[in-house]
Amino acid sequence: MSKQKIYDALRKAGISHAGTIGIMGNLQAESGCESCRLQGDYELGRSRSKEYAAKVDSGELSRHIFSMDGQGWGVYQLTYHTRKAGYFDFVKANNGSIADMELQLRYMVKELKEDFPKLLAFLKVTTSIFNATKRFCEEFERPAVNNVQARYAMAQAIEKELNAAPTAEFWPPRTVDKSMKGPDVEVLQAILKARGFGINFISGNFDDLLEREVKAFQKSTGLDCDGVCGPLTWAKILET
Repeated sequence: MSKQKIYDALRKAGISHAGTIGIMGNLQAESGCESCRLQGDYELGRSRSKEYAAKVDSGELSRHIFSMDGQGWGVYQLTYHTRKAGYFDFVKANNGSIADMELQLRYMVKELKEDFPKLLAFLKVTTSIFNATKRFCEEFERPAVNNVQARYAMAQAIEKELNAAPTAEFWPPRTVDKSMKGPDVEVLQAILKARGFGINFISGNFDDLLEREVKAFQKSTGLDCDGVCGPLTWAKILET
């Protein structure tokens, strides 16, 4: 998966431009933004990493060995045994490979939602690439050596490489929820207002009122009433 696809995947998960670039600076520092990357594998062809993934995928290396070997794995170098065990189970539940970038990014977002909700909330709204880089490093990655400045430099290089604009509109719309803002939130408000839900005005801010009306819409269409406008809710809202 290219850096552009990583960027797009994180933006669709509701993370802001600055939050996404800050995360990607960390991923570059951890793995070079590679999903099939075993800690310490600096060989160009990544043969050790590929062999490791194949053995785990086939069952030659068990869940216990994978989770307890202390070797960092993947795009954000999962190392701690409970996190690796959780990722192993997630991969098996999705019939995938431990080297799959999409699964790793989905699991990272899952970890953020479940174990680092305050960090995720920050990453969704921040406009500071430096602060995003710093907080993701210190709170989520927690490396042995605090090299925030190096990670920030990598984040800046990635932003330049992708030519990603902080104010670019994102369509199809992102997953949006409380405290987020942007043109996709305006679209959500406008459609719900047009359909008779209790939206007073189009602000572009996902506030308490919008969360309540999203839940009401979800209930009316048989969706889970979590107040988060993700792919399933967007699909229903955009139906003619």
